Amino acid sequence: MNGLTVIKRDSASAIAELRPFIISYRHYFSFYRLPKLSVTQIDPQLQPLTRTQLLIAMGVTAVLLGLLAKLWLQFGDVALLPLRWNAATLPFAIAIAAIVTTISSLMYQFWAAYRNSADFYLEFVLKPLVLPD
Repeated sequence: MNGLTVIKRDSASAIAELRPFIISYRHYFSFYRLPKLSVTQIDPQLQPLTRTQLLIAMGVTAVLLGLLAKLWLQFGDVALLPLRWNAATLPFAIAIAAIVTTISSLMYQFWAAYRNSADFYLEFVLKPLVLPD
């Protein structure tokens, strides 16, 4: 065959040769298999907020941040940025949203601490809300 030699190996010897790489791969990605913890497992005394508590907290936070922004505009040397609609920037905005969503979903898949944090947030904050909220 034109000076080339074909060596046939059985699959067992090929797997035995790759075993150190497989073990090191599992070592580096062992964080992927952390158990999922619920809110009550993290802190038994911590209970999810009720819908009313959550809506009141969101409303109070919005009012306080609005007041802070008005005070900052009144007493600070800050100007509002102009807001103009430009259809040419819509694809750019959609691309940024898609990139952020993709990165977040990849982090959720491969980073257990991020996954636990996101699940905690969903259970603690978003679970009590309904669609009109």
